Amino acid sequence: MATLAFSGFGTTWQDVLGLLGGDAYAAADVAKRKATVGAGSSTSAIVVTDTTGFAAADKININTGEFAAEGETVVIASITASVAGGTDGTLTLDADEGLLSAAPAAGDVVNDGPEVIERVMVDVEGQIEARLPSRYSDMLRQIGGEILARHALGSPTVFTLARAAADASGAGTQWANRTNGTVFLWESLSGRWADRWGKELDDADYEVSGQTVTLDASLSDGASLVAQYNYAMTAATAPKCLRQILRKLAAAEAGRIIGLDTEPSRAQYIDQLREEADAELERLGGGKQTIPELEKIELYEDTKHMPGITIGRMERA
Repeated sequence: MATLAFSGFGTTWQDVLGLLGGDAYAAADVAKRKATVGAGSSTSAIVVTDTTGFAAADKININTGEFAAEGETVVIASITASVAGGTDGTLTLDADEGLLSAAPAAGDVVNDGPEVIERVMVDVEGQIEARLPSRYSDMLRQIGGEILARHALGSPTVFTLARAAADASGAGTQWANRTNGTVFLWESLSGRWADRWGKELDDADYEVSGQTVTLDASLSDGASLVAQYNYAMTAATAPKCLRQILRKLAAAEAGRIIGLDTEPSRAQYIDQLREEADAELERLGGGKQTIPELEKIELYEDTKHMPGITIGRMERA
Protein backbone atom coordinates (compact mmCIF):
# COMPACT_ATOMS: atom_id res chain seq x y z
CA MET A 1 0.00 0.00 0.00
CA ALA A 2 1.27 3.45 -0.88
CA THR A 3 1.95 5.42 2.30
CA LEU A 4 1.71 9.16 1.82
CA ALA A 5 3.99 10.95 4.27
CA PHE A 6 2.12 14.26 3.98
CA SER A 7 -1.40 13.12 2.99
CA GLY A 8 -0.60 14.10 -0.57
CA PHE A 9 -0.72 17.72 0.66
CA GLY A 10 -4.48 17.39 0.52
CA THR A 11 -4.59 15.90 -3.00
CA THR A 12 -6.45 12.66 -3.77
CA TRP A 13 -5.87 10.25 -6.64
CA GLN A 14 -9.21 11.41 -8.04
CA ASP A 15 -7.91 15.01 -8.08
CA VAL A 16 -4.91 13.84 -10.08
CA LEU A 17 -7.06 12.14 -12.72
CA GLY A 18 -9.41 15.11 -12.80
CA LEU A 19 -6.58 17.40 -13.88
CA LEU A 20 -6.19 15.28 -17.00
CA GLY A 21 -9.64 16.14 -18.27
CA GLY A 22 -12.49 15.94 -15.78
CA ASP A 23 -14.20 12.56 -16.19
CA ALA A 24 -12.21 11.65 -19.31
CA TYR A 25 -10.13 9.04 -17.52
CA ALA A 26 -10.84 6.41 -14.87
CA ALA A 27 -8.65 4.48 -12.47
CA ALA A 28 -8.56 1.55 -14.90
CA ASP A 29 -6.76 3.74 -17.46
CA VAL A 30 -3.64 3.98 -15.28
CA ALA A 31 -3.83 0.48 -13.82
CA LYS A 32 -0.85 -1.85 -14.09
CA ARG A 33 -2.78 -4.89 -12.91
CA LYS A 34 -6.28 -6.04 -13.77
CA ALA A 35 -8.12 -9.24 -12.92
CA THR A 36 -11.40 -10.71 -14.07
CA VAL A 37 -13.98 -11.36 -11.38
CA GLY A 38 -15.21 -14.92 -10.99
CA ALA A 39 -18.41 -16.33 -9.56
CA GLY A 40 -19.14 -16.20 -5.85
CA SER A 41 -17.98 -12.66 -5.00
CA SER A 42 -19.62 -10.58 -2.29
CA THR A 43 -19.46 -7.01 -1.02
CA SER A 44 -16.56 -7.98 1.26
CA ALA A 45 -14.64 -10.48 -0.88
CA ILE A 46 -13.84 -10.50 -4.60
CA VAL A 47 -13.13 -13.80 -6.31
CA VAL A 48 -10.68 -13.24 -9.19
CA THR A 49 -9.17 -15.46 -11.82
CA ASP A 50 -5.65 -14.15 -11.20
CA THR A 51 -4.28 -12.62 -7.98
CA THR A 52 -0.79 -12.10 -9.45
CA GLY A 53 0.61 -8.66 -8.66
CA PHE A 54 -1.97 -7.73 -6.04
CA ALA A 55 -0.93 -7.42 -2.40
CA ALA A 56 -2.52 -6.89 0.98
CA ALA A 57 -3.15 -3.17 1.70
CA ASP A 58 -3.36 -2.33 -2.03
CA LYS A 59 -6.07 0.15 -2.97
CA ILE A 60 -8.16 -1.26 -5.85
CA ASN A 61 -11.07 -0.11 -7.98
CA ILE A 62 -13.92 -1.72 -9.88
CA ASN A 63 -15.89 0.26 -12.48
CA THR A 64 -17.48 -2.36 -14.69
CA GLY A 65 -20.93 -3.93 -14.75
CA GLU A 66 -23.36 -2.18 -12.41
CA PHE A 67 -20.70 0.03 -10.87
CA ALA A 68 -20.53 3.69 -11.91
CA ALA A 69 -17.95 4.95 -14.40
CA GLU A 70 -15.71 6.32 -11.63
CA GLY A 71 -16.04 2.97 -9.89
CA GLU A 72 -15.81 2.08 -6.22
CA THR A 73 -12.48 1.96 -4.43
CA VAL A 74 -11.65 -0.47 -1.63
CA VAL A 75 -8.56 -1.83 0.13
CA ILE A 76 -7.37 -5.44 0.14
CA ALA A 77 -7.03 -6.92 3.64
CA SER A 78 -5.74 -10.33 2.59
CA ILE A 79 -5.38 -12.65 -0.39
CA THR A 80 -6.26 -16.34 -0.34
CA ALA A 81 -5.38 -18.73 -3.18
CA SER A 82 -8.13 -21.11 -4.23
CA VAL A 83 -5.60 -23.92 -4.57
CA ALA A 84 -2.10 -24.00 -3.14
CA GLY A 85 0.25 -22.69 -5.79
CA GLY A 86 -2.59 -21.47 -7.98
CA THR A 87 -3.06 -17.90 -9.24
CA ASP A 88 -6.81 -17.64 -8.84
CA GLY A 89 -8.15 -16.74 -5.43
CA THR A 90 -10.06 -14.30 -3.25
CA LEU A 91 -9.30 -10.68 -2.37
CA THR A 92 -10.80 -10.14 1.06
CA LEU A 93 -11.51 -6.46 1.68
CA ASP A 94 -10.59 -4.31 4.67
CA ALA A 95 -13.90 -3.48 6.36
CA ASP A 96 -12.36 -0.50 8.14
CA GLU A 97 -11.65 1.09 4.76
CA GLY A 98 -15.14 0.43 3.42
CA LEU A 99 -16.83 -2.37 1.48
CA LEU A 100 -18.50 -2.49 -1.94
CA SER A 101 -22.10 -1.35 -2.31
CA ALA A 102 -22.94 -4.51 -4.28
CA ALA A 103 -21.42 -7.88 -5.06
CA PRO A 104 -19.37 -7.84 -8.30
CA ALA A 105 -20.68 -10.09 -11.06
CA ALA A 106 -18.64 -12.68 -12.90
CA GLY A 107 -16.88 -10.97 -15.77
CA ASP A 108 -16.40 -7.63 -14.01
CA VAL A 109 -12.81 -6.38 -13.83
CA VAL A 110 -10.91 -5.15 -10.79
CA ASN A 111 -7.92 -2.83 -11.25
CA ASP A 112 -5.11 -1.31 -9.16
CA GLY A 113 -5.40 2.20 -10.65
CA PRO A 114 -5.77 4.03 -7.32
CA GLU A 115 -2.69 2.24 -5.94
CA VAL A 116 -0.65 3.18 -9.01
CA ILE A 117 -1.54 6.86 -8.72
CA GLU A 118 -0.91 7.00 -4.97
CA ARG A 119 2.52 5.45 -5.47
CA VAL A 120 3.22 8.22 -7.97
CA MET A 121 2.06 10.72 -5.35
CA VAL A 122 4.42 9.21 -2.76
CA ASP A 123 7.32 9.71 -5.17
CA VAL A 124 6.27 13.30 -5.89
CA GLU A 125 5.99 14.07 -2.17
CA GLY A 126 9.62 13.01 -1.85
CA GLN A 127 10.65 15.18 -4.79
CA ILE A 128 8.93 18.21 -3.30
CA GLU A 129 10.44 17.68 0.15
CA ALA A 130 13.93 17.34 -1.33
CA ARG A 131 13.69 20.59 -3.28
CA LEU A 132 12.31 22.80 -0.51
CA PRO A 133 14.59 25.00 1.62
CA SER A 134 15.47 23.24 4.88
CA ARG A 135 13.27 25.62 6.86
CA TYR A 136 10.19 24.42 4.98
CA SER A 137 11.15 20.76 4.62
CA ASP A 138 11.75 20.57 8.39
CA MET A 139 8.38 22.16 9.07
CA LEU A 140 6.56 19.49 7.09
CA ARG A 141 7.08 17.14 10.02
CA GLN A 142 8.10 19.22 13.00
CA ILE A 143 7.56 22.74 14.27
CA GLY A 144 10.85 23.54 15.99
CA GLY A 145 10.87 26.60 18.23
CA GLU A 146 7.45 28.17 17.80
CA ILE A 147 7.11 31.31 19.92
CA LEU A 148 3.98 30.97 22.05
CA ALA A 149 4.78 34.06 24.11
CA ARG A 150 7.42 36.73 23.51
CA HIS A 151 6.96 38.92 26.56
CA ALA A 152 4.26 37.51 28.80
CA LEU A 153 1.86 39.88 30.55
CA GLY A 154 -0.84 39.07 33.07
CA SER A 155 0.65 35.74 34.20
CA PRO A 156 -0.90 33.61 31.39
CA THR A 157 -1.32 29.84 31.67
CA VAL A 158 -3.03 28.91 28.38
CA PHE A 159 -1.35 28.99 24.94
CA THR A 160 -2.23 27.83 21.42
CA LEU A 161 0.04 25.85 19.10
CA ALA A 162 0.28 27.13 15.51
CA ARG A 163 -2.53 29.59 16.12
CA ALA A 164 -1.69 31.85 13.17
CA ALA A 165 -1.51 29.01 10.67
CA ALA A 166 -4.69 27.42 11.96
CA ASP A 167 -6.56 30.72 11.82
CA ALA A 168 -5.38 31.29 8.25
CA SER A 169 -6.21 27.83 6.92
CA GLY A 170 -9.21 26.94 9.05
CA ALA A 171 -7.22 23.92 10.24
CA GLY A 172 -8.25 24.22 13.86
CA THR A 173 -7.05 21.36 16.01
CA GLN A 174 -5.65 19.53 12.98
CA TRP A 175 -2.33 21.26 13.67
CA ALA A 176 -2.05 19.41 16.95
CA ASN A 177 -2.27 15.95 15.37
CA ARG A 178 1.21 15.19 16.69
CA THR A 179 2.95 12.06 15.45
CA ASN A 180 4.66 11.33 18.77
CA GLY A 181 2.17 12.92 21.15
CA THR A 182 4.86 15.08 22.72
CA VAL A 183 5.22 18.85 23.04
CA PHE A 184 8.47 20.22 24.48
CA LEU A 185 8.45 23.66 26.10
CA TRP A 186 11.22 26.09 27.07
CA GLU A 187 10.86 29.21 29.18
CA SER A 188 12.94 32.34 28.52
CA LEU A 189 15.33 30.90 25.97
CA SER A 190 18.44 32.83 24.95
CA GLY A 191 21.20 32.27 22.42
CA ARG A 192 20.69 30.10 19.36
CA TRP A 193 17.82 27.64 18.97
CA ALA A 194 20.34 24.84 18.55
CA ASP A 195 21.78 25.61 22.02
CA ARG A 196 18.44 25.77 23.88
CA TRP A 197 19.73 28.03 26.68
CA GLY A 198 16.79 28.30 29.02
CA LYS A 199 14.52 26.35 31.34
CA GLU A 200 13.00 23.24 29.78
CA LEU A 201 9.67 22.53 31.41
CA ASP A 202 9.03 19.07 32.78
CA ASP A 203 6.15 17.08 31.28
CA ALA A 204 4.40 17.27 34.63
CA ASP A 205 4.38 21.07 34.47
CA TYR A 206 1.84 21.32 31.64
CA GLU A 207 -0.96 19.54 29.79
CA VAL A 208 -1.71 19.41 26.08
CA SER A 209 -5.19 19.01 24.62
CA GLY A 210 -5.52 19.48 20.88
CA GLN A 211 -3.83 22.78 20.09
CA THR A 212 -4.09 24.04 23.65
CA VAL A 213 -1.17 23.99 26.08
CA THR A 214 -2.01 24.70 29.73
CA LEU A 215 0.71 25.38 32.29
CA ASP A 216 0.24 24.26 35.88
CA ALA A 217 1.87 27.48 37.04
CA SER A 218 1.43 30.82 35.27
CA LEU A 219 4.22 32.21 33.12
CA SER A 220 6.05 35.05 34.81
CA ASP A 221 5.49 38.53 33.41
CA GLY A 222 8.19 39.32 30.86
CA ALA A 223 9.07 35.67 30.23
CA SER A 224 8.93 33.96 26.84
CA LEU A 225 7.65 30.48 25.97
CA VAL A 226 8.86 28.41 23.03
CA ALA A 227 7.52 25.04 21.81
CA GLN A 228 8.71 22.13 19.69
CA TYR A 229 6.38 19.40 18.47
CA ASN A 230 5.91 16.89 15.66
CA TYR A 231 2.67 16.76 13.74
CA ALA A 232 1.10 14.76 10.95
CA MET A 233 0.34 16.76 7.81
CA THR A 234 -3.35 16.58 6.90
CA ALA A 235 -5.47 17.91 4.07
CA ALA A 236 -6.56 20.70 6.41
CA THR A 237 -3.02 21.84 7.22
CA ALA A 238 -1.36 21.26 3.84
CA PRO A 239 -0.02 24.43 2.18
CA LYS A 240 -2.04 25.30 -0.93
CA CYS A 241 0.99 25.79 -3.19
CA LEU A 242 2.38 22.33 -2.34
CA ARG A 243 -1.01 20.78 -3.05
CA GLN A 244 -1.04 22.39 -6.50
CA ILE A 245 2.55 21.34 -7.26
CA LEU A 246 1.92 17.72 -6.28
CA ARG A 247 -1.29 17.57 -8.27
CA LYS A 248 0.41 18.84 -11.43
CA LEU A 249 3.49 16.61 -11.18
CA ALA A 250 1.42 13.53 -10.36
CA ALA A 251 -1.00 14.28 -13.18
CA ALA A 252 1.88 14.65 -15.63
CA GLU A 253 3.20 11.23 -14.63
CA ALA A 254 -0.27 9.68 -14.74
CA GLY A 255 -0.66 11.15 -18.21
CA ARG A 256 2.60 9.52 -19.24
CA ILE A 257 1.38 6.16 -17.91
CA ILE A 258 -1.82 6.52 -19.94
CA GLY A 259 0.24 7.46 -22.97
CA LEU A 260 -0.93 11.03 -23.39
CA ASP A 261 2.64 12.23 -23.87
CA THR A 262 2.66 10.45 -27.23
CA GLU A 263 -0.44 12.25 -28.47
CA PRO A 264 0.50 15.61 -30.03
CA SER A 265 -2.74 17.23 -28.89
CA ARG A 266 -2.13 16.21 -25.26
CA ALA A 267 1.64 16.08 -24.96
CA GLN A 268 1.91 19.87 -24.77
CA TYR A 269 -0.51 19.97 -21.86
CA ILE A 270 1.40 17.25 -19.98
CA ASP A 271 4.64 19.20 -20.49
CA GLN A 272 2.95 22.38 -19.32
CA LEU A 273 1.82 20.77 -16.06
CA ARG A 274 5.34 19.56 -15.34
CA GLU A 275 6.96 22.87 -16.28
CA GLU A 276 4.59 24.97 -14.16
CA ALA A 277 5.17 22.78 -11.09
CA ASP A 278 8.92 22.72 -11.66
CA ALA A 279 9.05 26.52 -11.98
CA GLU A 280 7.18 26.99 -8.70
CA LEU A 281 9.52 24.57 -6.94
CA GLU A 282 12.47 26.54 -8.32
CA ARG A 283 11.04 29.75 -6.85
CA LEU A 284 10.45 28.10 -3.48
CA GLY A 285 13.90 26.51 -3.44
CA GLY A 286 15.59 29.76 -4.42
CA GLY A 287 13.78 31.87 -1.85
CA LYS A 288 11.82 33.84 -4.44
CA GLN A 289 8.50 32.51 -3.16
CA THR A 290 7.30 31.75 0.35
CA ILE A 291 4.75 29.35 1.81
CA PRO A 292 2.28 31.63 3.62
CA GLU A 293 0.80 28.94 5.86
CA LEU A 294 4.23 28.09 7.26
CA GLU A 295 5.48 31.68 7.37
CA LYS A 296 2.64 32.56 9.72
CA ILE A 297 4.17 30.29 12.36
CA GLU A 298 6.63 32.48 14.26
CA LEU A 299 9.86 30.59 14.96
CA TYR A 300 12.48 31.42 17.56
CA GLU A 301 15.25 31.09 14.98
CA ASP A 302 13.69 33.93 12.96
CA THR A 303 13.81 36.42 15.83
CA LYS A 304 16.45 39.09 16.20
CA HIS A 305 15.79 41.47 19.08
CA MET A 306 12.31 40.87 20.36
CA PRO A 307 11.13 41.86 23.84
CA GLY A 308 11.53 38.92 26.18
CA ILE A 309 13.90 37.01 23.89
CA THR A 310 17.65 37.36 23.92
CA ILE A 311 19.79 36.27 20.98
CA GLY A 312 23.43 35.74 21.98
CA ARG A 313 25.24 36.48 25.22
CA MET A 314 27.49 39.32 26.18
CA GLU A 315 30.64 38.52 28.15
CA ARG A 316 33.28 40.82 29.60
CA ALA A 317 36.72 40.23 28.10
